Amino acid sequence: ASTTASRTAEKAADATKGSPTTLADIEALLHGTHRRRDYGKIYQALENLDTNLFSQAMAMALKSTDTSSKYTVMYAIANRWGETDPQAAIAFAQTIGNISERGQLLSGIASSWAENDAAGAIAWAKQLPPGQIRNAVYSAIVSALGSQDPHAAMELLGNVSGANNRQG
Repeated sequence: ASTTASRTAEKAADATKGSPTTLADIEALLHGTHRRRDYGKIYQALENLDTNLFSQAMAMALKSTDTSSKYTVMYAIANRWGETDPQAAIAFAQTIGNISERGQLLSGIASSWAENDAAGAIAWAKQLPPGQIRNAVYSAIVSALGSQDPHAAMELLGNVSGANNRQG
């Protein structure tokens, strides 16, 4: 069964080269991705996914039972969504009940948002309530800023509570 799923995923990835990715392609990739090299296929397919399909693809990923594929797709979509429409991405992420999954999404969104609009991402992060998600978001922004503006990244790091979180 896993060989069939891998072949289906390969066909889906090949079909998306240069053409729009469909939700069926994403579903095939979610069910067929089990090897490390297959994750590149997910990123390639998501590059061709229409932004109007992000919420549906994200919902599909959240239902996946393959944890590795699930988080790969979630992070990749969160990054793309954070680049194109961070407010819509945040609104979607806020509907996720699982705090770990919500934190993963918000971190991915914040990371790519900070690369394009650091001030906007920081302003949004500062209004988050203290806790695990806020620390994860700050860490993502600090990481994104590190290569662009190390001074601003270090300054922002002061907003992360707990020495262990700042160390991370």
